Amino acid sequence: GGAAADGIEIMLNVPYRYRAWGQGTIITDETGREVGYWKPEDQGIGDMVGFVRYAPGILNPSEHQVLTLIAGVRVPTGSDPDVWDQESQAMPMGDGSVDYGFGFAWVRDWTPYFRLHAKANYWLNGSFTDEDDYKTEYGNEVLATVLMEADLIDNLALRMGVSHYNHKPDKVEDNVREYTQFHRYLFNLELN
Repeated sequence: GGAAADGIEIMLNVPYRYRAWGQGTIITDETGREVGYWKPEDQGIGDMVGFVRYAPGILNPSEHQVLTLIAGVRVPTGSDPDVWDQESQAMPMGDGSVDYGFGFAWVRDWTPYFRLHAKANYWLNGSFTDEDDYKTEYGNEVLATVLMEADLIDNLALRMGVSHYNHKPDKVEDNVREYTQFHRYLFNLELN
């Protein structure tokens, strides 16, 4: 990432992913005889995300708080769902769609050593049409996080907080795909 102008920052996230399907699947032939075991496991470059962050300066700096507006796009640089393959055990590193996100981040300094962070992002997820012309429309996502940050030493801080992740259901040919709508609460503990 880098600063493009006063109050504007541009960031690029290129994830390297490792994926594994824990349970696996028994492979049988046409007679029902077991001929193998498929436990997909793969790694590679995932979908790339570009962000623009803008701090509009609408809050009073003397109150020790900053508001940042965020816009992003996720592009399908990872392998798409058509890569599923039992022989090579390949797994997709991306979802094959272009997605658009927006949100905000707010930081409030309580003391010189403690800060409160609140952020929320909403992703408008796109769709992917596979090689058999089945169209998957991905459900939109909301991620909200509240964190408390404490400085430990110079350039090292401890962050603790909680996140709520909500994914709306995916649809294939206008039919809701089972088990694709979910809520998750995540506890965050990180060094920054």
